[in-house]
Amino acid sequence: MRDQVAARRYARALFEACGDVMKRKSALGDLTALAELMEAIPSLAATLLSPIVPGETRVELLANLGSQLTLQATTQRFLEVLLEAKRLQSLPEIAAEFSALASAAEGRQQVDVVSASALSMPQTAKLKALIEKKLGARVELKTYTDASLMAGVTLRIG
Repeated sequence: MRDQVAARRYARALFEACGDVMKRKSALGDLTALAELMEAIPSLAATLLSPIVPGETRVELLANLGSQLTLQATTQRFLEVLLEAKRLQSLPEIAAEFSALASAAEGRQQVDVVSASALSMPQTAKLKALIEKKLGARVELKTYTDASLMAGVTLRIG
């Protein structure tokens, strides 16, 4: 619970620091790219998060990653703050919260749909249209499957 609250606060701080829509989209791409890279290369994540590795080394590594990924300056500084605050491990949650803030600012609602089996394209389109009608807003739909469900779907809005 505390981690989610902290993720929301950090995401809001970056959201406000970005200012305009284009910087926000770029920042979201930056956060997502680094989070995916850290997930794909566990040794990278271990090095960045390790208290044994000197802080200067971790900052230098993050700076090198930033230049390789061509991160915008605002995002780079934000990631350095996360590193200093020992919150870099929360990057996926922060990215998700940031995405939700960006969607809300653009008048879109994020909706996660979990179903027992994969939904077909027509089913997904019909469900999206129904949800948009009920919410009165554009919807960004993400679908997932969960074999433990017996039938039906579970929606998470927001």
